[in-house]
Amino acid sequence: MTYISITTDRLELIAGTPELVQSEMTPSRFTALIDAHIPKAWPPEGHHAGTMEFTAQRLREGSDQIGWWCWYFVLLDKRKNERVLIGIGGFKGQATPDGMV
Repeated sequence: MTYISITTDRLELIAGTPELVQSEMTPSRFTALIDAHIPKAWPPEGHHAGTMEFTAQRLREGSDQIGWWCWYFVLLDKRKNERVLIGIGGFKGQATPDGMV
């Protein structure tokens, strides 16, 4: 599956999709889809099943929602040849016509 991502030398930001967000509730599937080590402490505080379902629902409203509601932060450790999920963030929807988020 192809995802929208932004990559630097040490970090990859992966835009959440309905499938990716929904997969968080099944850790083995989420690990396979995001192709990164998921820390035992995942999900972070405040990011629970209700949040995941809300976010997945917003993303299902249309492909134009992808890139606004959820981004996964993956550390690219080239020394260890390892990808590690280190965080999540996003916006509360698309920008307004005047550019406010």
